[in-house]
Amino acid sequence: KYEVASLDKLSKEGTDRDYVIAWWDYGYPIWYYADKNTLIDGGKHNHDNFIVSEILTADSQLEAARLSRIAVETYVKSGYKTVADTLFKVHTNPSEFLRKLRTEKTVDLPEKTREIYLYLPYRMLNIFSTVAIFSNLDLLTGEKYPSPFYFVSRNFKDTPDTLYLGGGLQLDKKKGLLQIGKQQFPLKQFVTTSLGSDGNHVTNIQTIEPNSPLSLVYMQSYKIFLVLDEKMYNSNYIQMFVLGHYDKSLYELVESTPYAKIFKIRI
Repeated sequence: KYEVASLDKLSKEGTDRDYVIAWWDYGYPIWYYADKNTLIDGGKHNHDNFIVSEILTADSQLEAARLSRIAVETYVKSGYKTVADTLFKVHTNPSEFLRKLRTEKTVDLPEKTREIYLYLPYRMLNIFSTVAIFSNLDLLTGEKYPSPFYFVSRNFKDTPDTLYLGGGLQLDKKKGLLQIGKQQFPLKQFVTTSLGSDGNHVTNIQTIEPNSPLSLVYMQSYKIFLVLDEKMYNSNYIQMFVLGHYDKSLYELVESTPYAKIFKIRI
C-alpha cells in the first residue's frame, strides 16, 4: 500500500501523456495508479528490457537521463515501435552510442514533448541482479559480460569478530576480509547509510582497501547488508535509491519514502 500511495501522488503530477522508466514488474501498477505510460510492463517483454536495464544499472546518471529522453521520444515518434530496434538501426554501434551519452559534453537530444519520471522502488533490491542481466551483454556480438557480484543479506548474525551474512559469505571484522565460499577478498569499503528524520540519507564511508572490487553496504534503517562489486555499487539504482546520491541538474526528486523514490528527469 505504501508503493500505491507514492504512485497515487505521481498521478497528480503532469499528465497521462507522461512516461515512467521502471522495470516491467511495476508497469501495470504505474499504468493503473499513476496514470502514466511505461516502455515495458507485464505484457510487453521485448528488446526494450535492454534499454530500461541499461538506465537502471549504468554507472552514469547523465547517460541514464539522456537515454530516457531519447528512448521515450523515439517510442512515441515511431508509433510505439520497440525502441531498441528503432534506435539501433540508426546507431549501429550500440556500445559507442552509449559511450557518447556518458562522456560527450553535448549530444543531440529529441525535442521534449512530455515529462519522464524514474521509478526506484525498495522491492527492486530483491531482483536487481536479474534486472542487470538484460543489459550485461555486447549487442554487436551477443557476448555476455562477466556477471556482476550482488548479494543481499537480511538474515545475518553479528559477533564481535565475524559478521555472518549467509550463503557462504562472512566478514572477518578485524582483518577486513570477506570470505565467499573458500575464497577470501579484502573489502574495499564499508558503507553505512540510514534515513534521517527529514528523509535524507546519512552516509558514512570507511575505506579499507581502495583497490579491492567489493564493497559492503549496511542499510541501517532496513537492517539489510549488501555485498556489491564496482558495477553494482556505482549503478544508478544503488546510488540514487540506496545511497541518496543524485545529480540535481539532471533529476528532481518528486517523491521520497522508505519504499520508493521517484525522480523527474530535467532534460
